[in-house]
Amino acid sequence: MRLLVTGATGFLGQELVPRLRKAGHHVHCLSRHGPLHGDITRPDLGLRWPLKVDAVIHVAALVSFREADRAALLEANTRGTYNVVAFCRRRHIRRLIHVSTAYICGDARGTWTEEDFDQHQRFNNPYEMSKFWGEAYVREAVHNKVLEATIVRPAILVGRSSDGRATAFEGFYHPLKAVLTCQRLAERVLPPRAQVERALHLPPLPLDIKIRGDPLGTLNLVPVDWAAQKMVELLETPGTYHLTNPFPPTNQAVAREVTRGLGIRGFQFRVRPRHDPLSDIYNRLVRHFSPYLWGEPVFASSVADNFPVLDLGRIIGFWREYAGGN
Repeated sequence: MRLLVTGATGFLGQELVPRLRKAGHHVHCLSRHGPLHGDITRPDLGLRWPLKVDAVIHVAALVSFREADRAALLEANTRGTYNVVAFCRRRHIRRLIHVSTAYICGDARGTWTEEDFDQHQRFNNPYEMSKFWGEAYVREAVHNKVLEATIVRPAILVGRSSDGRATAFEGFYHPLKAVLTCQRLAERVLPPRAQVERALHLPPLPLDIKIRGDPLGTLNLVPVDWAAQKMVELLETPGTYHLTNPFPPTNQAVAREVTRGLGIRGFQFRVRPRHDPLSDIYNRLVRHFSPYLWGEPVFASSVADNFPVLDLGRIIGFWREYAGGN
């Protein structure tokens, strides 16, 4: 099959494209940086010449939870998806594989199924809203029989299950960076103690960070390589599919892995933590991610078979080695 992939150089795209080629597909990679130059925010995706393809895989998206990025998110994730749908209509391309997100659920609780869409949910941030309206354009085209679409809704993508490797550090990785920021701050405040501890090989400097969140709430973390492989398998299967973890770890379990992976102590979730300077700084740093620390729905999935073991230690270790110092 001849495929056009938007966002081919992104986190998910870099895992997806090699798998598509291995499966025998001919892949055109659309990106602002090449090899096929284009831009989903422009009409006709910025392409200046005819391109014959059998299907489009729309992966490109902007990921940010900040209110200040609302306009950019709507331009990339909503308007960009509208442009992709319009491109398919003009070029008479019937098949579209669209990457949405499981978190179009917003503040919904209970069980969120693959059939659920508009349940009058409220969105936690402009990212969720922008992806909801992008998916709405795709669903409308399917309803009007303009397209046959496969909509995939990944949860929180993290590094590969095989080695923890990631090529972008968004979402889940932002709270990790905030831990190191607080660690460096503490070491600057208490440099003699830190120096003595390192010299004498004493236990790590305790940060004693209390995070505002539900210790028993879950984080639906999904290895990017598993999500990419599922997309290849679903390429010719219309419908909506959750690419989600059937057994997501609790916040408490994630915190334990963070303390091991980053070599710190005192990193814990509390529903009502006492105020202290370091915890207050940390909670301000992660305020855009904080809605995901209070629980989430159970994401029902029909394709969660063969979900790999989620090795958070390996995922955190890779981030620490390759990006933690930045």
